[in-house]
Amino acid sequence: MNTDGWLEGGLLTLLLLIGFGLGWVAGKLLGIRMPNAYATTVLLIVGSLGGPAVTYHFLGPGMLSYSLALLLAGLTAGLAFWPMGEKQGEREWL
Repeated sequence: MNTDGWLEGGLLTLLLLIGFGLGWVAGKLLGIRMPNAYATTVLLIVGSLGGPAVTYHFLGPGMLSYSLALLLAGLTAGLAFWPMGEKQGEREWL
């Protein structure tokens, strides 16, 4: 068993969750809501594909690149999903 692999995997998972939490809190505090499902889909694609593409392009393969990519992916997911925590009837399109 490779301990370094488990530590890296744990760190990357933690960064994804931290990004999600930051996106959730920022979205709620700033009142950011996507206007429709299409905008949410674009946001999620940009975060999950665009973030890794940009970090890989500028930083190359490595832990820093992967860490920032997962932080960005979590951030965009948190921004997209925070309205789902609101009570039914207070939501817009969700």
